[in-house]
Amino acid sequence: MGSVAKKSDPVVLDIGPVVGSNIEYFMNFGIKVYMEDLLAAYAKPKYLVTADDKVTFDERVFFSENFSYPGCWFDGLICWDILDYLDARFARAFIDEISAKMKPEGLVLGFFHTQQGRGPSCIHKYRLVNESTLEYIPLETKMELKKIYASREINQLFSGYKNQRCYLLQNGLMEVMLKKV
Repeated sequence: MGSVAKKSDPVVLDIGPVVGSNIEYFMNFGIKVYMEDLLAAYAKPKYLVTADDKVTFDERVFFSENFSYPGCWFDGLICWDILDYLDARFARAFIDEISAKMKPEGLVLGFFHTQQGRGPSCIHKYRLVNESTLEYIPLETKMELKKIYASREINQLFSGYKNQRCYLLQNGLMEVMLKKV
C-alpha cells in the first residue's frame, strides 16, 4: 500500500465484490479507489452470443459497456482471486484491456488458487483490516474455478509487468505483486 500511497494523487481499481470499508481504508491513505465487480459483470447473460451453434462471450460489447477509463489512469489494480474464475482467454483480454489503463510502474496485487476445487465453491470477498491483515469472507455465490495459473502462466498473463514478490498464504492462495514496466 505504501508504494501506491506515495504517488501523486494515486488511483486504484479494485475488481472484486464491493466492500465499503475498503473504500474508507484506501481513502485514509489518500488513495482514490474505483470499485467494479468484474465477476458480476462477466456473469451477465447479455454478453453471451450464439454464432455457428456455439455460445461465446462477446468481449467487444463487454468492454464497450464496462471498464471504460482513460489510458494511464490507474496506479494500482487489485485483482483478488477473480482471474481464476474467468475463462483464460477472457482473463487475458481483460488484462490486456486494463493494462492500457495502468500508469507506468503501476502495481498489481492478485491472489491465485494453487489447487483445483471439487465443483463450485463460494466466491470470497476480502476486507482490508490493516496493512498486514486481510479478512477472507465467503459469499453465497458459488462458481467453479476455470483456471489454476502456475507462476510462469501468471507472468505470461501479465506480460509487460515484472514480478515484485510472490508468497504462498496459509489458505492455499498465492499472493502476487507485479509492477508495470
